[in-house]
Amino acid sequence: MQTRAILTKARELVTAGWTQSVNAVDENDEEVTTSDSTACKFCVYGAIFAASQRLGYAPYSQRAVDAFSQAMFGNVSGLIAGWNDAPERTQADVVAAFDKAIAEAGQ
Repeated sequence: MQTRAILTKARELVTAGWTQSVNAVDENDEEVTTSDSTACKFCVYGAIFAASQRLGYAPYSQRAVDAFSQAMFGNVSGLIAGWNDAPERTQADVVAAFDKAIAEAGQ
């Protein structure tokens, strides 16, 4: 299932490096695109888009975004960016959210 694969890869990316307020940054914390080979830290959206691209499932990125949103908020209303960027949010929170989304995507 593409959605679960994308979420699993996105979790891997966020575990390696997480950011807020931008989709992706390089090792100097400079903003780059999610497809840039120097991207090493990602927000939730950025990680999902990068994972989709890296796995060759780019058309399915919206399904993965929706699955993450459904798992976290019970709907697909687009609350992800505000949640990711909240000052109190931590990388551990984001990884745990991916765990929840992955578990629910397998159902």
